[in-house]
Amino acid sequence: MPSDELNRLIDVQRTHAAQLLALPNVRGLAVGFKQTGGNRTGELAVLVYVQEKIDRDVLPPRDLVQIPDVVTDVVQWGRIRCGTSGIPVYAAEQDPLRGGYSIGRANGGAGTIGTICADARADDERVYVLSNNHVLATFPDGRRKDVVYQPALHDGGTREDAIGSLTRKVSIRYPTKGVIPWNQVDGAVVSVDPLNVEWSIADIGQVSGINTDPPLGTRVRKTGRTTGCTAGEIIGIGGCAAVVVDGSTAYFDLQLIVELKSDFGDSGSLVVDEENRAVGLLFAIAETYAVVNPIAQVQRQLRIEVARTVSKPDPEDPAMPAGLRNALKTMRKELAGVPEAVAISVGRSRTDEVTIDVRVTAAIPVPDRVEGYQVRMIEL
Repeated sequence: MPSDELNRLIDVQRTHAAQLLALPNVRGLAVGFKQTGGNRTGELAVLVYVQEKIDRDVLPPRDLVQIPDVVTDVVQWGRIRCGTSGIPVYAAEQDPLRGGYSIGRANGGAGTIGTICADARADDERVYVLSNNHVLATFPDGRRKDVVYQPALHDGGTREDAIGSLTRKVSIRYPTKGVIPWNQVDGAVVSVDPLNVEWSIADIGQVSGINTDPPLGTRVRKTGRTTGCTAGEIIGIGGCAAVVVDGSTAYFDLQLIVELKSDFGDSGSLVVDEENRAVGLLFAIAETYAVVNPIAQVQRQLRIEVARTVSKPDPEDPAMPAGLRNALKTMRKELAGVPEAVAISVGRSRTDEVTIDVRVTAAIPVPDRVEGYQVRMIEL
């Protein structure tokens, strides 16, 4: 891909973004490949996303998209929105917590746990649930006391399903007095018990790293609370969009535009490439498209790392109670040679009960309790 031309188009697009997004039908911009007859060509262009395609002959001159010295391509996008709720696929309670499932604040709908992540500081052992600001924080400016539930109350969760409260967020800025502040991230995290997490995303697995510069055409996928695991590809880079967030319009730039099936309630899903490297955080949808915050900005602004894990207590620690150590040894002996059993470790339930966690690739028979300790089977 000609990077010089790509960068030039991104710069030109950003220069004209505020002017173009002020047009009544324009909702977003990005740099991608021009389409001809429904097929993408190899020609780079500024893609102009409109709510509805209208014949230019009937548009007044003031509403025409005009960018000098660049190739443009007008694409119908429909309305671009952030939203929670929708009919869920992954709304069950997760114990331990894992990516891809329902989550929500007390007075909101339901979104998606993107993934379990760690603090950016190597000496900080805190563990977080990652999702969007508009999923975890009360509009317009959430506070640390905002309680978060899994599953979301909208999905049948109860007050007993509280997993923590809002820990960090990236505030979304809105236009004031005609000045447009550009946002890059709609993100927030909740600090949770490291003994009650699973470092994987449903139907995807564990995040293997990050991809901070994915090219056009990169194949990606996500697991969302509403539409489950879906796959697509990056079709726009350096995107700008006018997005309705909780009833007010906010402006985002330097976004990824992905052709990917998604719906309300998928907000907060982590988007990964085919090598399970994190690409970004899904936060808005428009028909068959999704707008994604690039992962480098998500990590920087929230001070997290999505590919670093925090170790749980060592099962061989001499300080561990003898009964718990014996329970681990018993389970390891019983499941030795069972190919579906991947790992056996110590966990903790939401009621603060120490557990024996058996991670499996498919359901297998396991006892309810061993040496008095609850046994939990966790399908990867």
